[in-house]
Amino acid sequence: MRVSKPRKPRPAIDPIKTNVESAKKWVLAASKCQLCSTPRLSRGLPDDTSGDDGLSAPPPSPFTSLAHLTRRFQSFRVGLWQRGLADFGKVDDDTYFVMPVALRQPTTAVTNGDRLLMSAVIHSKNRKSRGIKREFDMRQLRATVPEPLPSPRSPNFDRDSLLAAASMEEWMVSPSTPVARGLVLTTTGESQVNPVPIHRPHARAHLPVLASILMSNLVQSGDKIDLPMPYPRAWTETAAYVYTGEEEMLTDEVKENIRYLGGRI
Repeated sequence: MRVSKPRKPRPAIDPIKTNVESAKKWVLAASKCQLCSTPRLSRGLPDDTSGDDGLSAPPPSPFTSLAHLTRRFQSFRVGLWQRGLADFGKVDDDTYFVMPVALRQPTTAVTNGDRLLMSAVIHSKNRKSRGIKREFDMRQLRATVPEPLPSPRSPNFDRDSLLAAASMEEWMVSPSTPVARGLVLTTTGESQVNPVPIHRPHARAHLPVLASILMSNLVQSGDKIDLPMPYPRAWTETAAYVYTGEEEMLTDEVKENIRYLGGRI
């Protein structure tokens, strides 16, 4: 009778090291982030499109060329833009709510060269709020999205009507929802009152930093994310551009928000 040798235990994989000031806060590590744990080449196309017909594709093989991946990603973006007017502001089972908050420090103090230290707070209706911190390699993250396509110009585009779609107050933290001490981000007059509904495919197409947070297992659909950015008051316009690509929405403040969240303009 042959006796099998005991298997050696697998070595533990250490998470990405981050500069975390408080041990009580969750660290968004590579093991908890689909966007960051995926090989670089296969990041060219989103793995999840939340069931959007016509916007999904088989996973790329190791032999798929970068040019082919770029074409598929751009096709994915165009498909999202074509349905953006209908999707923007829509609340369904796959919606997240992003509340913009002002940076505590100037952008140059938060970013160190090509690295970004992001702090966010996740609010849920059925569990305690939690803070997460993550240090992003911005060069690596921007490599997951290609250069943007030219912005379309829709005839008779109604800017006010589009922005009004995101003004509905669909998410509210109950007064009884417990919030851990030290997790509240500082808000100023630069912040707006209501969060903006966001869907993962649209974040993945243009805002890798936000997509990394939404694709982690720390966030569930229906959660509200307090997300710092340079121009909180321009967040609704930023999201409107992400959904529609309308050139009229692309102001200097919108461009800064997109760059800060890992996008390319």
